[in-house]
Amino acid sequence: MYLSQLDLEEKELFLDLAIYAALANNEFADKEKEIVDAYCIEMGLEKSSYEPKLELEAVLDRISKKCTKVELNMIIVEILALVRSDDTYDSLEEAFVEKIHHAFDISDEKLERIYGAINQLTSAYATLNGVIQE
Repeated sequence: MYLSQLDLEEKELFLDLAIYAALANNEFADKEKEIVDAYCIEMGLEKSSYEPKLELEAVLDRISKKCTKVELNMIIVEILALVRSDDTYDSLEEAFVEKIHHAFDISDEKLERIYGAINQLTSAYATLNGVIQE
């Protein structure tokens, strides 16, 4: 949704971060692969091999130094939506999100607002899908 606004380096860094997010619980679910593929299309990047190019710490460091606060907010929104996309949110994914949360210096309140907005959006899509199926 917001990723086309990033520059090429930021897009590539985001893609690595998304792959790490999908792998956070040691399972790259098909739904997560679909989302990563959609990210590539949105960002105008070639289809992913689902393998990050950089180490996670390097990705977090470069993103946090290069991106503006608005870009960091866009990135965390997309990452949170990705980790929740397979309807599981376990302790490994939670620890991964905490790592990003602290690396990006995002407040607990902001993180909770993002979670709430994602839940509302998910609910709205479920409602729309139900209406379509009637």
